[in-house]
Amino acid sequence: MHIFLSILAVLSAFITGMMYWFGLEEFYFCYYPWFDIPRHLVGGLTIGLWGASLAWRRRYSVFQAFVFVVLLALAVGLVWELFEYINGLTVGDNGYWFDTVGDLGNDVAGALVAWGLYWLLRPREDRL
Repeated sequence: MHIFLSILAVLSAFITGMMYWFGLEEFYFCYYPWFDIPRHLVGGLTIGLWGASLAWRRRYSVFQAFVFVVLLALAVGLVWELFEYINGLTVGDNGYWFDTVGDLGNDVAGALVAWGLYWLLRPREDRL
């Protein structure tokens, strides 16, 4: 089943990349300030699916997988936000810290969807 999660992660990564490309090329980030929200949700889903696939392969319990998937998405999200800050992509933005917290929350929300899928795919006796 980790193969299924890995395939979903690759598809989700493609969608995340396309959303980012459209955001930059078509100026969606400027015209539609909300466009960053679904991109972070799908990005968190991508990292969460990848983490869920690893958790499945390593035979983590449901709780261990929950912690792993959420912390992995949070860590990758923090690295991304740091990348934006270091490269000056946020200079002059009012409410940058509020936006950063919202982006990290969206990353975690996407990861929670991935963990929910992990939980649903587990055999019934392993769910509890």
